[in-house]
Amino acid sequence: ITLDIAGGSRQAHPDGKWWATVPPAQRPTQPGLQQYLEGIWDAEFGDRHQALTIVGVDLNKDQLIAKLQQCLLTDDELAQPSTWVSMPHPFTWPRQ
Repeated sequence: ITLDIAGGSRQAHPDGKWWATVPPAQRPTQPGLQQYLEGIWDAEFGDRHQALTIVGVDLNKDQLIAKLQQCLLTDDELAQPSTWVSMPHPFTWPRQ
């Protein structure tokens, strides 16, 4: 899913499949795709990943990084996925 937020506008929409979910025999063989996958492939997760891009004026990089790191799960939280549903919903719009 792609989540785009700019000012007061926000949009979330499906953004395709991870190549890790496609059987290797069914993946395209173009060199560009192969180079892309080699650059990001993880032994456990394949090409599944998160990307965050922040664009702004006069941002305090260190403060922003510190706030983002506060959002990460602790090792104990990560080890207990059944408790994630009870965590506060991080967005102001309803769950779907």
